[in-house]
Amino acid sequence: MKIYTHHHWNITLPDNWVVEEDTDYTAVYPPDGVGDLLISSFEHDDLVTDDDLEEFAADHIESDVDSEDVEYGDFNGFSFCYSIENEYICEWYLKYEKIMLFITYSCPVENEENSEEDIVETSLNSLRRTTH
Repeated sequence: MKIYTHHHWNITLPDNWVVEEDTDYTAVYPPDGVGDLLISSFEHDDLVTDDDLEEFAADHIESDVDSEDVEYGDFNGFSFCYSIENEYICEWYLKYEKIMLFITYSCPVENEENSEEDIVETSLNSLRRTTH
């Protein structure tokens, strides 16, 4: 396992997973896997509230997608999974103090049974706020 450190958070990943940084998100995925995990983070001036998370996720909440309250490492919030067209998608809306994370995992629907869901859950449980 290896620890990837972003300036807002860090996460423990399997050694063979690839990390690619973009301006808007960090992508992590297994080189021979079926899906990828995208993590975006935002720092607010004030503490992030449940209302802030719900406002950010409003498009999905209004579409009657069932959400589940979650806690991963230092972060908490809610998540939901759904299929659209030929893609299986899970989304997490998480917060810790002034940091908000928006995380997605996606893979083709036909690969949902072979998805890296267990590894993703284990990695999300390792999420910690990066201390400066």
